[in-house]
Amino acid sequence: MLQPATSIPGPTLSLSARSELPVGQQVSTWGFPAGYNGVVPLLTVGYLAGVDRLATATGLSAPRWVVNAAFNAGNSGGPVLSSDDGQVIGVVSSKLAPIPPIIESALQALANQKSGFMYSKTMPDGSKVEVPEGVVIGEVLNYLRSQTQLVLGHAVTSEQVKAFLIQQKIEP
Repeated sequence: MLQPATSIPGPTLSLSARSELPVGQQVSTWGFPAGYNGVVPLLTVGYLAGVDRLATATGLSAPRWVVNAAFNAGNSGGPVLSSDDGQVIGVVSSKLAPIPPIIESALQALANQKSGFMYSKTMPDGSKVEVPEGVVIGEVLNYLRSQTQLVLGHAVTSEQVKAFLIQQKIEP
């Protein structure tokens, strides 16, 4: 059992014993996304979109929920609640932000750049370091990518499917 160092006022949240939930189940979370400076957490509402598998160091895979909701930096650690009973079904760990290998490679090349115009960067401890322009550009691109709201995908309408089938001389 986790025990906070100081008492936190309010009711506790129940951890769900269910491991199977239907796709489409409405869920919510509360959190403090990056850039939000309020004193109370913001509500995010979404739906379970599916289950993903995360490879572990032992070679096993661990399931994780894929949620269609606006998770951003700062939401991590917040409870994911089932909207039907309010129980905790998970914890926000990351947003799903797939990146094509070619773009990932380009960002890595920028991060590894050693030459070009140099910029002075102030580190958290106040010290200054010189960084090449490619590194600065890579950091800006990664930051902008982290701030982007994502959708999980698109679907064609049933009317488009019917029209395609008829065009292919297939009975819908």
